[in-house]
Amino acid sequence: MMAPRLHFTEVEEKYCVDSGDGTTEQGVFISDPRYKAVAPMFAERVLPIVALFGPPQPKWKKLLGVAPPIPIDHQQRKLFGGHAGVVGNGRVWTALHNVFHGNHQLDKAWSQLQMLEVIPFNFLWVQDNKDPVTLSQGQWGRTDICSIRPIRYARRLPKGFRRSDRQPKVGDAVGIVVHRTWDLTQELVGVPLNTLPRPVEHLYGDTHQTAVLTGKITHVSPKTIEYNINAYKGCSGAVVFYLEDEYGSLTTNAEAVGVHAGAVGGSFNTGFRFPH
Repeated sequence: MMAPRLHFTEVEEKYCVDSGDGTTEQGVFISDPRYKAVAPMFAERVLPIVALFGPPQPKWKKLLGVAPPIPIDHQQRKLFGGHAGVVGNGRVWTALHNVFHGNHQLDKAWSQLQMLEVIPFNFLWVQDNKDPVTLSQGQWGRTDICSIRPIRYARRLPKGFRRSDRQPKVGDAVGIVVHRTWDLTQELVGVPLNTLPRPVEHLYGDTHQTAVLTGKITHVSPKTIEYNINAYKGCSGAVVFYLEDEYGSLTTNAEAVGVHAGAVGGSFNTGFRFPH
């Protein structure tokens, strides 16, 4: 049977606001110092992912488990790099475009976990993912969130998030946790670096550093949330979580509201909410 053809809107990432000078707490960058106390706790939940598409090759099979890492060059990371997160009962969630590129078969793909270990995985489709999704300005081509079920773990998965039953609203403080091993460029950030109000490392953290990037929800729809988190290409798939409870107090509950996908049109950076 032919693999289904999925066509995605071209995704970008946006620099949204001057978030001020970030800070580092226990080696973890946090873009808003008000939340530095919880940054290390959220950093434990980071899950970078790099997908290698196409039919499995014999050499990938030999590399499962305790095998040495597959070298992934910078170009592959830039094209296929992303993030994922464990939410709920051990289920891994990410952006659909992270694990489906072009028209490649998606029954089984080979993925790098933590950019070191290789795992194969099957896909669990979300419902109602074929129709365009309306944003505050523009449309996303289809629902861009999915869960994946690893067949065999190459290493322990990080700590997970709780799936929140709270209704998101404009003004809620949210964050994503990411980790990159490459330098940021104009293409990845979306604007010339010399036009940023602060040095890159003060907004996004250093290369090889886990970072908690924060912002506020600016728009809510039945399927999406938009927020002014400053993101870069490679953040897609990261879990979007609450930094404050419903009363505006700092929270360590690690409650997840959705998955970061990027930006299209005139909208801010966008995340897709978990399906009901």
